[in-house]
Amino acid sequence: MQIAIIDCQHTILYINETWRRFIAANGVSEKELVGADYLETYRIADRPDVALGIRQVLVGEQTNFTFEFRCPVSIGAGWMKAQLTPVIREDTILALTVTHQTSTETQVIEPTLPEVLPVTQSIQCPQQLDKVLETIREGLYTVNRQGVVTYWNKGAEAILGTTRDEALGKNLWHLLPDTEYPIASSSLQRSLTQQISLQFEEFSPGTNQWLEVSAYPFEGGLAVFVRDITARRQSEEQLRIALERYDIATQATNDAVWDWDLITGETYRSEGFKEILGLDASEIIPNEDFWLTVIHPEDLEKSKQNIREIIAGSDIYWELDYRVLRKSGGYTYVKDRGKVLRDAEGKAIRMVGAIRDIFQNHYYLTLEKLERDVLQMNAIGGMPLADIMRHYMREIELLHPGMICSILEVRNNRVYNLASPSLPPDYRSAIEGLPIGDNAGSCGTAAFRKEKVIVTDIQNDFRWKDYKSLALQAGLRACWSQPVLDSSDNVMATFACYYTEPKAPTQLEENTIRRTEHILQVILESSRTEEALKETNKRYELVTKVTNDIIWDWDIKSDIIYWSTSLESMIGMQEIAPIKTVEAWATRIHPEDIDRIWESHTKALGSPDVTQWKGEYRMIKSDGTYVTVLDRAYLMRDKEGTAVRMIGALQDISQQKEQELEREQLIRELSQTNQDLRQFSFITSHNFRAPLSNLMGLLKLMEEISINDPILEELIQGFNVSTSALNDTVNDLIDVLIIKGNPSKEKSEVRVKEIFDKIYGQIRIPLYEANASVEFDDSAAPVVLFDRSYLESIFMNLLTNSLKYRSYERRLQVSIRTQIADDSVLLIFRDNGIGMDLPRYRNRLFGLYQCFHERPDSKGLGLYLVKSQIEALGGTIEVESEVNVGTTFTIALKKEMS
Repeated sequence: MQIAIIDCQHTILYINETWRRFIAANGVSEKELVGADYLETYRIADRPDVALGIRQVLVGEQTNFTFEFRCPVSIGAGWMKAQLTPVIREDTILALTVTHQTSTETQVIEPTLPEVLPVTQSIQCPQQLDKVLETIREGLYTVNRQGVVTYWNKGAEAILGTTRDEALGKNLWHLLPDTEYPIASSSLQRSLTQQISLQFEEFSPGTNQWLEVSAYPFEGGLAVFVRDITARRQSEEQLRIALERYDIATQATNDAVWDWDLITGETYRSEGFKEILGLDASEIIPNEDFWLTVIHPEDLEKSKQNIREIIAGSDIYWELDYRVLRKSGGYTYVKDRGKVLRDAEGKAIRMVGAIRDIFQNHYYLTLEKLERDVLQMNAIGGMPLADIMRHYMREIELLHPGMICSILEVRNNRVYNLASPSLPPDYRSAIEGLPIGDNAGSCGTAAFRKEKVIVTDIQNDFRWKDYKSLALQAGLRACWSQPVLDSSDNVMATFACYYTEPKAPTQLEENTIRRTEHILQVILESSRTEEALKETNKRYELVTKVTNDIIWDWDIKSDIIYWSTSLESMIGMQEIAPIKTVEAWATRIHPEDIDRIWESHTKALGSPDVTQWKGEYRMIKSDGTYVTVLDRAYLMRDKEGTAVRMIGALQDISQQKEQELEREQLIRELSQTNQDLRQFSFITSHNFRAPLSNLMGLLKLMEEISINDPILEELIQGFNVSTSALNDTVNDLIDVLIIKGNPSKEKSEVRVKEIFDKIYGQIRIPLYEANASVEFDDSAAPVVLFDRSYLESIFMNLLTNSLKYRSYERRLQVSIRTQIADDSVLLIFRDNGIGMDLPRYRNRLFGLYQCFHERPDSKGLGLYLVKSQIEALGGTIEVESEVNVGTTFTIALKKEMS
C-alpha cells in the first residue's frame, strides 16, 4: 500500500518505500513528488467532490474521505483508490495521511532488495543481477574487510555525489571522512570490525541532506544501504514545530484543553485548568472522576446525563454550560465544548475539547436582564418603590456571592433605609437617621463628599472611627459606598456593598457599582419627579379654573394623559377616563385630520431639538358634532434628548374658524371683482391702443410732407415724441397686464442653452461693440421647467441691463451658469458693471419705472417685468450688488411642475 503525508495546504511531505518504488517504476523521481501539490500532481484539483471531501476532513466534519481516480503517475494510467485520514494531536488537525491502492485491489509487486553479495561475487556480478541492483534508487555499496570499496551502484553515485570510478578500489574512510560524516565513519568501522548490523541517520552539511544508513556485515566485508530522507525529516520537523506551537498555544490561551481516552479512562488537562479552578498542577488528577467532583451539585446530574448521551449516540460535537467550584470558594460559569472521535464501527473511543470561563459573559447577561426588569417594574407602576429596590438588591447579592447590599435615602442631610434586605436588623435600626459627614462611615462620607468611598477594612479605617463598633458587632468588615446624584448634582441616596471579611472590589464589582448607581439615579429621580408632578397637578386644578384653555399633561413613559376638568365643558363628557392614553386621544380626532396630526406629533417627538408642537384639528364632541381646536404643547426631554413629558393646552377656535371662512368668502368676492377690473383694463387698453396706433400712422405719413413753417414743424416733432412715449408706456403696461393676468401659465421643459443662443444672437453686435466677454455654463442643469417666452424675456432684460449699466473703465464680463440647490434650479447672472447701492434702493429695486442710474434708454421697467415673470410661475429672484464692483441676480426655479 502506498502511504504519504500531506500538510493542510496539500503539499506532499513524505512518501513511503512502496510509493517511491511505484513512481520510480513509472519514471518519476521522489524529488519531483515531495514538496509538490498533491492535488495538482495527481490532476484532481478541479474535482469539486475531492475539494469538498478534503475540506470536510480538515474542519473535522468527516473522519476520513475516500475517492477513486485515474492515476497520471502511471504508464498504464490505471484507476487508484485513495483515502485521506486526519493526523490529530490535542484536537488539532496537523496533516493528512493519504493511502493509494489499485482499485482492482491487486497489490503492486514490490521489488525486493538483493541479498547481500559475498565479496567474491561483488566485483564480477552477473549481468542480470547487476541490472536489478542498478534500478534500486537507494545507494548500495560494499567494502571488504580492509574497508576498500568493492561495489558502488548508481544510487550511491546520486546520493553521495561520488562516481563509481571515483569510489571503486578506494578506502571508504577516505570517501567518508569523519569531518563530514562523523557518525557514518565511526559506525561503519564498528559494524565492520564487530560484525554487527547497524542503522543510523546523519546530516551531511556538504550536500545539505539527511541520510538513513543501514550496514549489514557478511563474511567478506560490509554491505551498506543509503537512502536520502531529507524530505521525510523536513516533514517531521514541520510536524514537530506544529506540535510545539500547539503546546505553546494551549499554554497561552485562557481555555482549558482536555483529552479523554474513553478506553483507558485517562485524561490530559492543559495548564488552563489551573487558571479556571485556581489549583496547582499536582491537585489536578488525570481522570474523569476528578472533574465530577468540581461540578456544581445542581449541574452534576445534567452534565453526566449529557456525557452519557453523546458517547452512546452518533453525534460528533458536544457543548454544555455549567458551574465549577474554585479552590478559593464560590463557583464560576464555564462553557465546555468537545468533539467525539469514533472508530470504524462508530464507537466513541476518545473525546477532546476545551473549557472556557464564561463567568463574565454570564455576569453581563444576568446584570443586563436584571436592569431591564427593574426599569420595567418602575415604568409599569403599581409596585412600591421600596419593594422594587429590595428585589434589585437581592438579585445583585446573588450575582456576587458574599456581597450585602443596601440603599439609604438622603433627606435633610441624614440617611434613612430604603432597601437593605440582608443587613442585620439591629444594625439597620442603629444607622437609621444618622447625619452625613466627612468621617461618618462609608455612606455618610460618600453622601457628604459626593464621591465614592471604598473602605476595605472597617476596623482600621479612620472614617469608621465613631461607627466601627456597630459594624463589627454585626459581623461587617468592609463597606464600599457610591452616592447617587440627580441631574442637578444633589445627593438622593447611597448604594453600599458590605462584606463579612476585609475586601477590595474586583473589576466586575466596580462595574456593578457603577451601573447600579446609574439605574438608581433613573429610578429615584423619576420617583421624585412623579411626587413633584402630583403636587403640581394640584396647582393645575387651580390654574385651569381661571382659564378657558384645557390644560393637559402626558407622561410619555407610562402613556398616561392628565386633563383639566374644563375638557368636560368643551366636548360634553361626563367622564374623562376614555382619553387617558395617546391612542384614546387619537380616536377623538376627525378622520380627515388624524393622519396629518399624528405624523406631525410623531415627528416632533422623534426630533431631539424640537421643544414645541402645534396642531389644529377637529375633535368630536359627545353629541357627534365637531369642535375645532388649536393644540399647543411643550416637550420635556432627558439628557439624551428623548421626550419624557409633554404639556399642552387646547383652545376652542371654532368661532375663529367661522370668521376665517367668512374672510375667505370675502377674498373670493374681491378676487372676482379684481378679475372684472382686470378684464376692464384689457378692454380699456385695447380701445386705447387702437386710436394711438392711428396717431402713430398719421405721424408716419406726415414725415413725408414738407413743412415750411418752422413753428408748425417743431410742434409736430414734439407731438411725435409725446405720442411715441405714450405708445411705449401703453405697450409696457400691456406687457405687465399680460404677466399679471396669466399667473397659472403652464411650464414645460426648456433647454437653457437654446434660450441663451437665441438671445445672444439678437444682441451679439452690441456685445461685440462693447468688447464684452460672456461665459455660459449649464452643465449643472441644462433643462429647466419654465415658460419659454418668459425665459427669453428674462435673458434679454438681464443681458441688456448688463450692457446698459456696464463700467466704461473696464471690459464688461458677464457670467451665466446653472446650479442645483435642494428642490430648485438656480440661474445665476453675474456682471462687473457699475452696480447699485442696495442699502439705499433695495425696497424700490423691482418697482415699476424705478431708475437708479442716468443711462440712455433707462425706463425702470426691465427688472419689474423679470420679477413679475419669475414669480408668476412660482420662482424667486434675489440680487447682490456693490457700487463699482458688479451685480449678481440669482433666480430659483422649481424642479417639478407645480
